[in-house]
Amino acid sequence: MTNIPFDQLRVADWWIDDNQIPPEETKPDLDKVVAVGIDIPYPNTLGKHEFKLHSLKVVGEVLSKESLYLAIIVFWAILLLADMFITHIKMREKSHLDEKQLKKLAAKSAIYQDKAEHDKLTGILNREGLSRIVDELHSTQLLQQYTLLVLDLDFFKKINDAHGHAIGDQVLQETAKALISCVRSYDIVSRWGGEEFVILFNCMDTSNILKFAEKVRKSIESTSFLNGKLGKITVSVGATSLARSELFEQAFVRADKAMYEAKEKGRNRSVVIL
Repeated sequence: MTNIPFDQLRVADWWIDDNQIPPEETKPDLDKVVAVGIDIPYPNTLGKHEFKLHSLKVVGEVLSKESLYLAIIVFWAILLLADMFITHIKMREKSHLDEKQLKKLAAKSAIYQDKAEHDKLTGILNREGLSRIVDELHSTQLLQQYTLLVLDLDFFKKINDAHGHAIGDQVLQETAKALISCVRSYDIVSRWGGEEFVILFNCMDTSNILKFAEKVRKSIESTSFLNGKLGKITVSVGATSLARSELFEQAFVRADKAMYEAKEKGRNRSVVIL
């Protein structure tokens, strides 16, 4: 039995000669061994030769194919899981960012909607804002609990002609404040257009409609517009109740007719048509 240590082996002579490898570098680098071969020296005597390798003992860590494949699978599995985790984190961050942006857009939209539904001059609801609230009350079957008032300032054109539109705008602003002072938090005041205003007054008893209309009329009559510089300004009021399942537009026609009737009777008065 012959023991041949690995450190006494070397690569083939033809490889050494062809590549002009120095003698000190002909020993194998055991850290990089992936295969072991046995070459018969040349020349050799002709005939039958038999070599038997009884054992080959390798000392050190050996990585089998199965272990290598398993390591590769584990590596790619970890890499895939890491990629999925990173992707999930990025998606969550993007989702949070999108949510913040949506909240900002919703806040801006609410501001724009609020501006679109409120009269720029007086700050109260405009016709669009009133229509939205009317739709909500109608859908919840609460609209019939309200009384509808249509109000129109008397001789407003003369105020504009005599004092200018800037003064007329101040009159409209002070009228809106006076109307708001007459109602409760769940009543609704809006500017319908020009010098015309609309009030939805929560009133279940029709006998109180005229009382409330007169309260509003007297409030305008007693208001000292521009600290009394314009004298007394009055308003004509038309009022009606909202019947069950009745459309707002139908009730508005009655209230508007009642308001014109108040104008025809001399202005500065209230007329109720039920």
